Amino acid sequence: MRSKDVLLSEFGELIDFLQLLKSQEIKNWHESPKKGKWAIGDIISHIVLWDEFFLKKAILNIKDGEPVAIKELKFDEFNKKAVPYGKKQKKDELLDQAIKYRKLLLKELLEIPEACYHKSYGKFVIANYLETFIEHDRHHMEQIRCWPG
Repeated sequence: MRSKDVLLSEFGELIDFLQLLKSQEIKNWHESPKKGKWAIGDIISHIVLWDEFFLKKAILNIKDGEPVAIKELKFDEFNKKAVPYGKKQKKDELLDQAIKYRKLLLKELLEIPEACYHKSYGKFVIANYLETFIEHDRHHMEQIRCWPG
């Protein structure tokens, strides 16, 4: 079981990666490498929407002592919304949103006592969420690092 400090440090790794992407010229931002696969912009918008969702539906509620507003998640349905959302955004705008939401999440998570990280809020546990999304981030960062072209 990782400590709050370790979890937050690892969860924040994405910010440096996103800032690196901002500094690079990416010609195929909205182009998928294969039919049925996401483009880099789609991956980033997917991360933005998840961060926004968990910030507004779970983390802020926990911090404010309110019930977590997460019901049964339909992951595929939720993820499908990411593609059209991302297509409307320019690269730097989308990266700025991703950085903003991740920083907001980290700020709010930092203010929640470590004892609350392993407490169950319905089906939501902060430590489990962080561990899952750290791996999720790493998966997508590796996909982007190995991007063809």
